[in-house]
Amino acid sequence: MIKLSPYQVRQNMIKEIIECFDFEKCRKVMVALDWGWWGQGTPSIETMKESATNRLNDAVEGVLNRENNTRCDVPYIVSSGGFKATAYKNRYGYLDYLTLEFIVTEWEATEPD
Repeated sequence: MIKLSPYQVRQNMIKEIIECFDFEKCRKVMVALDWGWWGQGTPSIETMKESATNRLNDAVEGVLNRENNTRCDVPYIVSSGGFKATAYKNRYGYLDYLTLEFIVTEWEATEPD
């Protein structure tokens, strides 16, 4: 079995996400909500894929370029235009987990100190 380089692993993970993610569903939601990106309206599927790829690459770069003493269970998150990319590295400093979400709404509350 041929061992992939860290770069190849990264590219394969991003490719799988872009190929399997339901961009059509995201676009339908955006059209239904009359949600557009600044200056361009509702983006095309190809534009959404480009944006998502950029978010994924930025998340990977962010998590891998962190100081070595940053815990591996701390994600690096990049979001824009409804897309949220999250990357984790393993204890050896290599990309371990990568996810893409399309966020329509979210709420979080914590107990005050």
